[in-house]
Amino acid sequence: MSPRQRRILGAGLALATFGCRTGPELANGFDAQLTREELTVHNQTLTRIEVQDLVEVQGPAGATLTHARVDWLLDGVVQTTTDASLNNALEQDGHAALALKVTLATGDNAQELLALEKRGSLRVTARGILTLLWKGNLRELELARTREVRAPHLLRPSVREVNAGRYDNGELTATIYLGLQNPNAFPIRLRSLHYRVMFAGHPVGEDTVGQAEWVQGSASAEFELEEFLDASSPEILQELGHASSVPYRIEGEVATESYTQPFSLEGTLHLKKG
Repeated sequence: MSPRQRRILGAGLALATFGCRTGPELANGFDAQLTREELTVHNQTLTRIEVQDLVEVQGPAGATLTHARVDWLLDGVVQTTTDASLNNALEQDGHAALALKVTLATGDNAQELLALEKRGSLRVTARGILTLLWKGNLRELELARTREVRAPHLLRPSVREVNAGRYDNGELTATIYLGLQNPNAFPIRLRSLHYRVMFAGHPVGEDTVGQAEWVQGSASAEFELEEFLDASSPEILQELGHASSVPYRIEGEVATESYTQPFSLEGTLHLKKG
Protein backbone atom coordinates (compact mmCIF):
# COMPACT_ATOMS: atom_id res chain seq x y z
CA MET A 1 0.00 0.00 0.00
CA SER A 2 1.46 3.32 -1.08
CA PRO A 3 1.31 6.29 1.30
CA ARG A 4 -1.56 7.75 -0.74
CA GLN A 5 -3.53 4.51 -0.40
CA ARG A 6 -3.23 4.23 3.34
CA ARG A 7 -6.53 3.76 5.10
CA ILE A 8 -7.60 6.46 7.54
CA LEU A 9 -8.91 4.60 10.55
CA GLY A 10 -10.59 7.49 12.36
CA ALA A 11 -10.53 11.17 13.20
CA GLY A 12 -11.79 13.21 16.13
CA LEU A 13 -11.97 16.77 17.37
CA ALA A 14 -11.95 17.90 21.00
CA LEU A 15 -12.36 21.44 22.31
CA ALA A 16 -11.42 22.95 25.65
CA THR A 17 -11.33 26.51 26.96
CA PHE A 18 -9.89 27.77 30.18
CA GLY A 19 -8.51 30.96 31.65
CA CYS A 20 -5.11 30.91 33.25
CA ARG A 21 -3.43 34.24 32.65
CA THR A 22 -4.06 37.86 31.68
CA GLY A 23 -4.08 38.55 27.92
CA PRO A 24 -1.95 41.22 26.30
CA GLU A 25 -3.25 44.78 26.05
CA LEU A 26 -4.86 45.26 22.66
CA ALA A 27 -4.22 48.24 20.44
CA ASN A 28 -6.64 49.36 17.71
CA GLY A 29 -7.26 46.40 15.43
CA PHE A 30 -7.40 42.65 15.97
CA ASP A 31 -4.39 41.16 17.74
CA ALA A 32 -4.27 37.37 18.25
CA GLN A 33 -1.54 34.78 18.37
CA LEU A 34 -0.72 31.15 19.08
CA THR A 35 0.97 30.87 22.44
CA ARG A 36 1.48 27.13 22.27
CA GLU A 37 1.30 24.27 19.76
CA GLU A 38 2.31 20.76 20.79
CA LEU A 39 2.01 17.63 18.63
CA THR A 40 1.96 14.43 20.68
CA VAL A 41 1.38 10.70 20.17
CA HIS A 42 -1.50 9.47 22.33
CA ASN A 43 -1.47 5.84 21.25
CA GLN A 44 0.39 3.60 18.81
CA THR A 45 -0.09 0.06 17.55
CA LEU A 46 1.53 -1.92 14.76
CA THR A 47 -0.82 -0.43 12.17
CA ARG A 48 -1.95 2.96 13.43
CA ILE A 49 -0.88 6.13 15.24
CA GLU A 50 -3.23 8.35 17.25
CA VAL A 51 -1.88 11.89 17.43
CA GLN A 52 -3.07 15.14 18.98
CA ASP A 53 -2.22 18.74 18.15
CA LEU A 54 -2.80 20.88 21.26
CA VAL A 55 -3.10 24.59 20.45
CA GLU A 56 -3.40 27.54 22.84
CA VAL A 57 -4.61 30.90 21.57
CA GLN A 58 -4.39 34.44 23.02
CA GLY A 59 -6.65 37.18 21.69
CA PRO A 60 -9.34 39.70 22.61
CA ALA A 61 -11.89 38.57 25.18
CA GLY A 62 -15.10 37.59 23.43
CA ALA A 63 -13.43 36.61 20.18
CA THR A 64 -14.62 33.27 18.81
CA LEU A 65 -12.80 30.35 17.26
CA THR A 66 -14.97 29.71 14.21
CA HIS A 67 -13.12 27.21 12.05
CA ALA A 68 -10.22 24.77 12.01
CA ARG A 69 -8.82 23.18 8.88
CA VAL A 70 -5.82 20.90 9.40
CA ASP A 71 -4.06 18.58 6.97
CA TRP A 72 -2.46 15.55 8.62
CA LEU A 73 0.62 14.30 6.82
CA LEU A 74 2.60 11.10 7.16
CA ASP A 75 6.10 11.36 5.71
CA GLY A 76 5.08 14.45 3.75
CA VAL A 77 1.91 12.97 2.22
CA VAL A 78 -1.54 14.21 3.28
CA GLN A 79 -3.48 11.30 4.80
CA THR A 80 -6.64 13.08 5.93
CA THR A 81 -8.00 16.55 6.71
CA THR A 82 -9.88 17.86 9.73
CA ASP A 83 -12.33 20.52 8.50
CA ALA A 84 -14.47 21.64 11.44
CA SER A 85 -16.79 24.56 12.16
CA LEU A 86 -16.35 25.85 15.71
CA ASN A 87 -18.18 28.17 18.07
CA ASN A 88 -15.74 28.52 20.92
CA ALA A 89 -15.47 31.90 22.63
CA LEU A 90 -12.25 33.03 24.27
CA GLU A 91 -12.54 33.55 28.02
CA GLN A 92 -12.35 36.90 29.81
CA ASP A 93 -8.56 36.72 29.88
CA GLY A 94 -8.55 36.13 26.11
CA HIS A 95 -7.19 32.58 26.37
CA ALA A 96 -8.46 29.32 24.88
CA ALA A 97 -7.17 25.83 24.10
CA LEU A 98 -8.05 23.55 21.22
CA ALA A 99 -7.19 19.84 20.94
CA LEU A 100 -7.28 18.27 17.48
CA LYS A 101 -7.02 14.47 17.29
CA VAL A 102 -6.71 12.00 14.44
CA THR A 103 -5.79 8.34 13.91
CA LEU A 104 -3.58 7.53 10.92
CA ALA A 105 -2.93 4.10 9.38
CA THR A 106 0.73 3.17 8.96
CA GLY A 107 0.68 -0.32 7.39
CA ASP A 108 -1.55 -3.31 6.76
CA ASN A 109 0.74 -6.33 6.32
CA ALA A 110 4.18 -7.76 7.09
CA GLN A 111 5.75 -6.36 3.92
CA GLU A 112 4.66 -2.79 4.65
CA LEU A 113 5.62 -3.07 8.31
CA LEU A 114 9.07 -4.43 7.42
CA ALA A 115 9.60 -1.47 5.06
CA LEU A 116 8.70 0.92 7.89
CA GLU A 117 11.02 -0.92 10.28
CA LYS A 118 13.95 -0.49 7.88
CA ARG A 119 13.30 3.25 7.67
CA GLY A 120 13.35 3.53 11.46
CA SER A 121 10.92 6.42 11.95
CA LEU A 122 7.82 8.15 10.66
CA ARG A 123 7.35 11.90 10.26
CA VAL A 124 3.93 13.12 11.39
CA THR A 125 2.86 16.69 10.54
CA ALA A 126 -0.17 18.81 11.43
CA ARG A 127 -0.50 21.78 9.07
CA GLY A 128 -3.44 24.16 8.74
CA ILE A 129 -5.36 27.30 9.63
CA LEU A 130 -7.29 28.30 12.75
CA THR A 131 -9.82 31.11 12.20
CA LEU A 132 -11.00 33.64 14.82
CA LEU A 133 -13.87 36.16 14.58
CA TRP A 134 -14.05 39.39 16.57
CA LYS A 135 -16.38 42.33 15.93
CA GLY A 136 -16.96 41.26 12.35
CA ASN A 137 -13.26 40.82 11.55
CA LEU A 138 -11.52 37.53 10.80
CA ARG A 139 -8.01 36.56 11.79
CA GLU A 140 -6.23 33.41 10.57
CA LEU A 141 -3.52 31.73 12.61
CA GLU A 142 -1.23 29.22 10.94
CA LEU A 143 -0.74 25.78 12.49
CA ALA A 144 2.43 23.84 11.69
CA ARG A 145 4.04 21.13 13.80
CA THR A 146 6.08 18.05 12.92
CA ARG A 147 7.46 15.24 15.07
CA GLU A 148 9.32 12.01 14.48
CA VAL A 149 7.67 8.79 15.64
CA ARG A 150 9.53 5.51 16.02
CA ALA A 151 8.40 3.07 13.34
CA PRO A 152 6.68 -0.13 14.50
CA HIS A 153 8.75 -3.35 14.56
CA LEU A 154 7.71 -6.95 14.01
CA LEU A 155 8.08 -9.53 16.77
CA ARG A 156 11.53 -11.17 16.71
CA PRO A 157 11.82 -14.96 17.22
CA SER A 158 15.07 -16.33 18.66
CA VAL A 159 16.46 -19.43 20.37
CA ARG A 160 17.30 -18.36 23.91
CA GLU A 161 18.63 -21.64 25.31
CA VAL A 162 19.06 -25.29 24.30
CA ASN A 163 19.56 -28.31 26.57
CA ALA A 164 20.15 -31.61 24.78
CA GLY A 165 21.35 -35.08 25.71
CA ARG A 166 21.71 -38.66 24.53
CA TYR A 167 20.95 -41.75 26.60
CA ASP A 168 22.89 -45.04 26.53
CA ASN A 169 20.20 -46.62 24.38
CA GLY A 170 20.83 -43.93 21.74
CA GLU A 171 17.68 -41.92 22.36
CA LEU A 172 18.08 -38.18 21.90
CA THR A 173 16.19 -35.47 23.80
CA ALA A 174 16.25 -31.70 23.53
CA THR A 175 14.55 -28.82 25.33
CA ILE A 176 14.58 -25.65 23.26
CA TYR A 177 13.50 -22.30 24.70
CA LEU A 178 12.03 -20.26 21.87
CA GLY A 179 11.81 -16.53 22.59
CA LEU A 180 9.61 -13.90 20.96
CA GLN A 181 10.82 -10.35 21.55
CA ASN A 182 8.63 -7.27 21.23
CA PRO A 183 10.92 -4.27 20.55
CA ASN A 184 8.01 -1.81 20.59
CA ALA A 185 6.82 0.26 23.54
CA PHE A 186 3.27 -1.06 23.06
CA PRO A 187 1.96 -4.64 23.55
CA ILE A 188 1.20 -6.99 20.64
CA ARG A 189 -1.41 -9.76 20.75
CA LEU A 190 -0.50 -13.07 19.16
CA ARG A 191 -2.97 -15.13 17.19
CA SER A 192 -0.54 -18.04 17.29
CA LEU A 193 3.05 -19.21 16.94
CA HIS A 194 3.32 -22.33 14.79
CA TYR A 195 6.63 -24.20 14.64
CA ARG A 196 8.27 -27.29 13.14
CA VAL A 197 11.50 -28.77 14.54
CA MET A 198 14.04 -30.78 12.54
CA PHE A 199 17.16 -32.62 13.73
CA ALA A 200 19.76 -33.16 10.98
CA GLY A 201 17.04 -32.45 8.41
CA HIS A 202 14.53 -34.94 9.89
CA PRO A 203 11.17 -33.67 11.23
CA VAL A 204 10.82 -34.47 14.92
CA GLY A 205 8.01 -32.24 16.14
CA GLU A 206 5.36 -29.67 15.22
CA ASP A 207 2.92 -27.65 17.30
CA THR A 208 1.08 -24.34 17.72
CA VAL A 209 1.52 -22.25 20.88
CA GLY A 210 0.85 -18.74 22.15
CA GLN A 211 -2.77 -18.49 21.01
CA ALA A 212 -4.24 -15.11 22.05
CA GLU A 213 -1.20 -14.39 24.23
CA TRP A 214 0.01 -10.81 24.71
CA VAL A 215 3.68 -9.93 24.31
CA GLN A 216 4.17 -6.81 26.40
CA GLY A 217 6.07 -3.77 25.15
CA SER A 218 9.88 -3.98 25.47
CA ALA A 219 9.54 -7.55 26.75
CA SER A 220 9.66 -11.15 25.52
CA ALA A 221 7.49 -14.24 25.64
CA GLU A 222 9.18 -17.63 25.99
CA PHE A 223 7.98 -21.06 24.88
CA GLU A 224 9.49 -24.37 25.98
CA LEU A 225 9.75 -26.92 23.15
CA GLU A 226 10.51 -30.51 24.15
CA GLU A 227 11.58 -32.81 21.33
CA PHE A 228 13.06 -36.29 21.22
CA LEU A 229 14.13 -39.20 19.00
CA ASP A 230 13.57 -42.68 20.40
CA ALA A 231 13.33 -46.28 19.28
CA SER A 232 10.34 -45.41 17.10
CA SER A 233 12.81 -43.71 14.71
CA PRO A 234 15.58 -46.36 14.41
CA GLU A 235 16.78 -45.28 10.96
CA ILE A 236 17.36 -41.68 12.08
CA LEU A 237 19.13 -42.80 15.26
CA GLN A 238 21.36 -45.09 13.23
CA GLU A 239 22.17 -42.26 10.82
CA LEU A 240 23.15 -39.97 13.68
CA GLY A 241 25.26 -42.70 15.24
CA HIS A 242 27.25 -41.53 18.24
CA ALA A 243 27.71 -37.95 17.09
CA SER A 244 28.31 -35.49 19.91
CA SER A 245 26.46 -32.70 18.09
CA VAL A 246 23.44 -32.54 15.78
CA PRO A 247 22.26 -29.59 13.66
CA TYR A 248 18.71 -28.41 14.21
CA ARG A 249 16.30 -26.10 12.43
CA ILE A 250 13.09 -24.48 13.67
CA GLU A 251 10.72 -23.15 11.03
CA GLY A 252 7.31 -21.61 11.48
CA GLU A 253 5.04 -18.61 11.32
CA VAL A 254 4.34 -15.81 13.77
CA ALA A 255 0.73 -14.67 13.40
CA THR A 256 -0.61 -11.52 15.05
CA GLU A 257 -3.85 -9.63 14.54
CA SER A 258 -2.01 -7.46 11.99
CA TYR A 259 0.32 -9.77 10.07
CA THR A 260 1.67 -13.29 9.51
CA GLN A 261 5.43 -13.69 9.04
CA PRO A 262 7.47 -16.89 8.49
CA PHE A 263 10.72 -17.47 10.38
CA SER A 264 13.62 -19.93 10.34
CA LEU A 265 16.22 -20.49 13.06
CA GLU A 266 19.22 -22.79 12.98
CA GLY A 267 21.74 -24.06 15.50
CA THR A 268 23.55 -27.08 16.89
CA LEU A 269 22.55 -29.47 19.65
CA HIS A 270 25.58 -30.29 21.79
CA LEU A 271 24.67 -33.64 23.29
CA LYS A 272 25.43 -34.62 26.85
CA LYS A 273 25.26 -38.23 28.00
CA GLY A 274 22.18 -38.91 30.07
